[in-house]
Amino acid sequence: MADQGWTRTSRLVHSTEVTGPMRYAVEEHCAGQLMGELAGASACCLTRSTAPGSPHLRTQGAVHHRIDILLGRHLVTAGDDLPRGYARSARLNALTLAPPTGDGMLVTARWHAHGRAESCWLGFGDGPDARTFLLLLRSAVDRAANGRPVLADRRRPTVAAGRLSPAR
Repeated sequence: MADQGWTRTSRLVHSTEVTGPMRYAVEEHCAGQLMGELAGASACCLTRSTAPGSPHLRTQGAVHHRIDILLGRHLVTAGDDLPRGYARSARLNALTLAPPTGDGMLVTARWHAHGRAESCWLGFGDGPDARTFLLLLRSAVDRAANGRPVLADRRRPTVAAGRLSPAR
């Protein structure tokens, strides 16, 4: 299911760093779903994906950006597809997360833009920010499954020696 050969880098960002078509798509989607404002996000991870180089691929060297956002009781994922970007979301308590692989994870949910459960591949870089976001996502899904909300914390969390530590 992974996008073979894509080069990815991921970094944790503040909600104010979500710009352009992705911001527009996220704000429009969240308003339509009555989910709250982007400023209430507890974590945002921006991933830059570059297509593999091959003279036979039309996507050679193409760059795609995706933002994954933990917002209240939802996971919102958005991309910068032109002209307006796209966004979709799902309730955290309804997500099924496959074990992460080296370059991402498969997420199954009833996405708000669709009526039935579908799987979505979320590719991430292999750096510490990607690992932190995956830990935060897993924790948020576990909390939601137990009826506990995800709280917004505007400070960035850190991971030391594979363990999540409080934001500084």
